[in-house]
Amino acid sequence: MLQKFDLYLPKTKRKVRITVSIPRNYQNSDVMYDSLYMLDGQNVFKNSDAAFGHSLHMGKYLSIMATNFQKRICGIAISNAGSDLGRLNEYMPWKVENSSHEEWDRQDVRVCKAFAYDLTHTIIPFIQGKYPVKKDKESTCLMGSSLGALFTCYATNAFPEYFGAAGLFSNCPFLAPNAFKRFIKSNLNKECRNFIYVGKRESSDGSYDENMYYNDAVKLHNFFKKNGVQSRLKVDVNGVHNEETWEKHIMSFLSYVYFDDIEISE
Repeated sequence: MLQKFDLYLPKTKRKVRITVSIPRNYQNSDVMYDSLYMLDGQNVFKNSDAAFGHSLHMGKYLSIMATNFQKRICGIAISNAGSDLGRLNEYMPWKVENSSHEEWDRQDVRVCKAFAYDLTHTIIPFIQGKYPVKKDKESTCLMGSSLGALFTCYATNAFPEYFGAAGLFSNCPFLAPNAFKRFIKSNLNKECRNFIYVGKRESSDGSYDENMYYNDAVKLHNFFKKNGVQSRLKVDVNGVHNEETWEKHIMSFLSYVYFDDIEISE
């Protein structure tokens, strides 16, 4: 069952659409759920809502986890602010160091910092107050793709008391490599389990090397391992940069976060 809410974010000063996937009988059950927060919420559940016509179909995979493995997860999709600049402002915590879009020159990093605060101090408390979800960080995961992955990496390390796992699909720290390096070295959530996905055929625009997604994924994975942080790197040799490709690796992500040493496929 999908429930939708428009929630006002006091720091960001806008309403955000929240879509929650929860079993119909949750009110009559004594089950406490893990919570999975997902960015770019328009692209999470239904193709009809997705920006490019293909969603991650997360409802299907959450159902597999519950039906076949008795792992019950409350899925929370948080829609983005829309427009290139709106999404950049919301998900990018550092000034883009090598901007290739004229619009990006108007970036305001204060918007992202405000959204991160609203996520942890407004959205998560709202979900925990309305639904039977576990409140410990070990049961709370955040995932995102592309800019959403960069924000996920920022939020799970900047607010370590809230998150025990992160899903980083096609992360893009190359947008602000120096700021990212400084941040991750001094703000490391050593208790966060990180799933890093990257496709070998991913590329950005002409301002960046075509191997940047892959190279940065390997660097981040090695950095985590060197510093005693749990990490799994999943590489798709034919993977490109879109939801259709990311969907193929959702079960690998869920397997790692919730079962660690068991790989589940459809």
